[in-house]
Amino acid sequence: MVTAKTYGGRAIRITVGITALVLVMAGGASAATLTVNYSGNPQYNISGGMAAQDRYSLTVPNALSETELAYDDGSAEGSWAIGSDFYPWIFPPSIAGGSDGHAVKFSPDSTPFTINTIKVFGRRYGDDGKIRLEIWDQNKNILYSNISNHSDYFTPIRSWAYIKVPDIIISGDFYVVLFTNSYIPYATPTTGIYTSYDNSSSINRSYRVENYNVFHWTLSTPQETTNWMIRVVGTGTFTPTPTVSPTPTPTPTSTPTPSLVFAITPNSRNAQVGIPVTIFMSVINGGTATAANLSMAQASSLPVTITYQQWNSTAFIGSPNMPVDIAASGTANFVLTINATSAFSSSSLTFNVSGTNAAAAPISGVNMLTFSASAVSSADIIMQATGTLDYRTGVGTPIAFAVATSNFGTATATGVSFNVVVPSSITGLVTQVNQTNSTTGAIIGPATGLTIAVGATPTFAVFLTPTQPITYDPANNRITLQLIDGSGKVIGAQSVAVSTT
Repeated sequence: MVTAKTYGGRAIRITVGITALVLVMAGGASAATLTVNYSGNPQYNISGGMAAQDRYSLTVPNALSETELAYDDGSAEGSWAIGSDFYPWIFPPSIAGGSDGHAVKFSPDSTPFTINTIKVFGRRYGDDGKIRLEIWDQNKNILYSNISNHSDYFTPIRSWAYIKVPDIIISGDFYVVLFTNSYIPYATPTTGIYTSYDNSSSINRSYRVENYNVFHWTLSTPQETTNWMIRVVGTGTFTPTPTVSPTPTPTPTSTPTPSLVFAITPNSRNAQVGIPVTIFMSVINGGTATAANLSMAQASSLPVTITYQQWNSTAFIGSPNMPVDIAASGTANFVLTINATSAFSSSSLTFNVSGTNAAAAPISGVNMLTFSASAVSSADIIMQATGTLDYRTGVGTPIAFAVATSNFGTATATGVSFNVVVPSSITGLVTQVNQTNSTTGAIIGPATGLTIAVGATPTFAVFLTPTQPITYDPANNRITLQLIDGSGKVIGAQSVAVSTT
């Protein structure tokens, strides 16, 4: 904070910005000296008279300059989910955030350095959980620790999470440590944070934390080139060099507006007429203003009824079909109940998510549901796969990911094949799918001609080989995973974004 002493016995109003101080003198001239202080310390003096109502701007080019400390290049080549659940017999799961995590060592250009925001590039998966953010000094002494929910900062879509912290003044090197208590994907329960990394250069500032404060690297990617995409925003040393200049014309500010996107899971359901099925929906407001009175309805014309209700990962909020507000940078989750009133074949069910001042656009594979209804019992298979594949180097080298499935329907599916649909926007991608042992992960055969009984949970491995670069465009560069029965009906679907850049 900046304060001012009296000037010739008269009060002076001071407005503080990032780069300037504006002073308005109320009263007559005086030859006294004005002393401007920063955090209680004198910084510079202004001598000489000021006429009544004179207005001066003192430009301070180096004052309170905001700095972002980063050791990644801004592009994610992969991600890891780290949590104490990997060692439950050592680390009690009751500790919020767990005892394993990600750490990055930072060295500010000048000290003292004041931290105000931590940025993390990643996404959450599964149920909501707890994260614990800590800031350590260079000797691993805890300067700050805070516990919050995954959903407070992270969304199911890979993006930067902005975590505000109270101003923390640092006098040397320091560590930012993130404990996410991430469970192994597809474990029960499933909860966690994928924290992204960049491997473009050898920085050697990222660490894997075990047992609260022990650095122990056990990951398959090399430590020296695995750079966690964790950043720090703060302000450097206050070193003013004032000059007197005319008051500048104020810069017009833009009007705050909301900006909505939403995603659903799963991407397909097959219902029996009169028996409702459910899906989950996450709505994100990436804008700068609250999105007001949001509601969900069908945008297509299929013979179904839809009911929605807000959900906080453990319980319902409010009442069915009650409009909600989503604050700027906020996320709201919903359970949608869909009830078919007559039979129809596989069709695209789209949703209208809108309010009084915002609406979200439909995106194929992200928030459009493949839906069918039958008058008799039918198979209904839910598929779970990783949300985004981050694959940048090694074009021509195969990568693989797992897909878990479960038949929640009322009939056995026969003659089932696992297909991968590649969009026209991706011109160089070779695919292969095999069924795997759900316990060991070993390949047990091809993913064709399968029988999936009610309640069965077969698993699969999907292999992808890019033959040319694929740009990062999750809205368009998505492959669709489909389970198709012997009649040609889609009985399960899930989309995955693929990129190599």
